[in-house]
Amino acid sequence: MVLLPLLAGCTTAFWVSCLLMRDTIMTEKIARRGIIAQNEYSLDFMDQLLVRDAANTHVICLSTTDTVGAVRRRFFSKDHPLHHHGFPVVDGQQQLVGFVTTRDLIRPDITDLQCVQELAVTPPVVIGGQRSLREADRLMARHNIGRLIVVPDDQPRRVAGILTRSDLLAAHRRIT
Repeated sequence: MVLLPLLAGCTTAFWVSCLLMRDTIMTEKIARRGIIAQNEYSLDFMDQLLVRDAANTHVICLSTTDTVGAVRRRFFSKDHPLHHHGFPVVDGQQQLVGFVTTRDLIRPDITDLQCVQELAVTPPVVIGGQRSLREADRLMARHNIGRLIVVPDDQPRRVAGILTRSDLLAAHRRIT
C-alpha cells in the first residue's frame, strides 16, 4: 500500500529535477566545479568502427631501390596529381621498412641520386586492421602524425592500407 505513493513521489521528483535543473543530480557537483558533464550516455561510434573499414587500401608504396629523382619526377609532375603526402617504403619482398613524406622528398640537402631507403629512417607507426578508429585516433595524437600504415594483424610488416586524418573525418561525416 505504501509502494504506490512512494513510486509516484520518486517519479514526480525526477521529472521536476529534469525540468528545473540544467544538470542531473549525479553531475551537479561536477558542474559546480566548472567541468562540463554530459547529461546523456552514448556509445562512442569510433569505438565501433574498424580501421580496415575506413582505411584506403590503394596505397602507393615506394621501393627501397627507387631514386629520389625518379620519385620527384613521378609525384611532382602535372600528369600525376599528389593526393596524399606520405608513402610507405617496402623492400623486394614487399615488407615495410620505413616511411617517407613529401617534406622528406623536397629537402634541399637530398640529391636526385639518393635512394629512397636513405630517407626512410623514422620507423613507421602501424596499426592492425582489427583495431578501432578510436585507437587509431589516439595513436595519431600520441605520435603527432597524420597517417598510420594499416597492417594485417598476423603480418606486422605487410602494408594493407593507409589511414589518414581525412579518413577519420570522413567516418565522422558518415555518422553525423
